[in-house]
Amino acid sequence: MHWFPSIRRLKVRRDKPERDVMLEWLAREWAVYADPKFDDSRPAHDRYLIESGTGPESWWANQVVQYLGRANTLGLDTLSGRQAILKCLAAMTGLCESVIRVYGPPPEAGVASGEIVDCSYDHCTK
Repeated sequence: MHWFPSIRRLKVRRDKPERDVMLEWLAREWAVYADPKFDDSRPAHDRYLIESGTGPESWWANQVVQYLGRANTLGLDTLSGRQAILKCLAAMTGLCESVIRVYGPPPEAGVASGEIVDCSYDHCTK
């Protein structure tokens, strides 16, 4: 399943053309590269999340840091550097997908992170 229709619906700000570029790039990255390459390894990605979480030594953190480092080395004034930044974003979306598969959906969007109340344990926490 490809996300092109959903991504297109997100484009509601005419004053943010850079967001359109980013979302279109991300949708194409998923469709032509990431999904075909990684669909079979999703269970392993979920296992990495369960085993090592998202701390600084985790597999997922390494993916993000690797792309950020590449962007810094190549320079954001180069196509390859900008690609690395967007690959970092793609890695983060892969992490989010894994979190949703393993732990469930996120809370409603548009709520400040400090305002989320979690009652999934013995007591409610903010």
